[in-house]
Amino acid sequence: MDGLRKYGALYKDDIKMPATIRDAMFLLKSLGERFLWVDSLSVLQDQDKHEMNATLKAMARIYASAEFTIVASYGTNADYGLRGVGGTALPRQPNEPSFHGWLSPAYPYDSIWATRGWSVHKIN
Repeated sequence: MDGLRKYGALYKDDIKMPATIRDAMFLLKSLGERFLWVDSLSVLQDQDKHEMNATLKAMARIYASAEFTIVASYGTNADYGLRGVGGTALPRQPNEPSFHGWLSPAYPYDSIWATRGWSVHKIN
């Protein structure tokens, strides 16, 4: 694990990087940004309860400090990638247009992301 802390470690060919993270790295680099926060890489997943609680309390500050946030709203796992980034675009299906308060008409209610604990849920 210490090898991943070295400069450029995530670009090595022997590191199996999920497509979504690889695409996010490509996107950020193409936009001239230098830093990327990836929860699964930046938050130690096996830390004790006290440390995890402190990390989770810091999440609002982390996201508030972001230039922008990338949400991988489609796909069922980290190897799905970001549609339209890093290669041939995957087929797209248009969303049914509708407005839900402040939400965009393209809000992905049918995505796995929309089922997460901190996302907005559709109210019928």
